[in-house]
Amino acid sequence: MRRYESVVILNPHVTDEQTRGCLAKLEEILKKSDAKLVSKVEWGRKPTGFRIKKQGEGYYLLVEFEADPAKISEIQYAFRLADFILFSSIFVKKNNAVLPEQQKIPA
Repeated sequence: MRRYESVVILNPHVTDEQTRGCLAKLEEILKKSDAKLVSKVEWGRKPTGFRIKKQGEGYYLLVEFEADPAKISEIQYAFRLADFILFSSIFVKKNNAVLPEQQKIPA
């Protein structure tokens, strides 16, 4: 199993309650592909850099999960078919990857 992270942009025209339902569906997609959810960070509603499916903003999520590399195309396909997802991108996470806010800047 490899570790992956995905940036997912959800449709901005859903209520907070519907957003929770979308998150549950997203987790269900991962479970169906035998992926293990490691973490999920909700960045909230933000403007997009460009219009996606005629939308100028979206609800951003950063999802980290472990999955078999053979199942990634299946997960990508399921993300594309989900009507509540405007955009998604999956990346392989390096073992010692450090987020920019965690990096120490030399003085």
